[in-house]
Amino acid sequence: MLNESPLSAQEMLASNRIPQSTLYRKLHDLQEIGLVGVQRTAITPEGKRVDLYRSLLERLAVEMYGRTLRIEVKYRDLATERLQTMWKDFRREGAR
Repeated sequence: MLNESPLSAQEMLASNRIPQSTLYRKLHDLQEIGLVGVQRTAITPEGKRVDLYRSLLERLAVEMYGRTLRIEVKYRDLATERLQTMWKDFRREGAR
């Protein structure tokens, strides 16, 4: 769910039938083990500040050859993605 694009907790709650407290607990657990991070913070039209969460896993491959298990993990760099987004926004504003 968080692999394609960042989502707020409210957006995740809208598409899943889980209690809000469970969602926040799971997000906290996933952040602690390095699987989810806050990509950015946004301001809603109502002026409320919300965190947008994103999966830190870009790619995960698990292969088994006989008795050998191979796990390949590629992590997403949220700082780089934030800078790329900021640069695109800056260029868009400059073009106006």
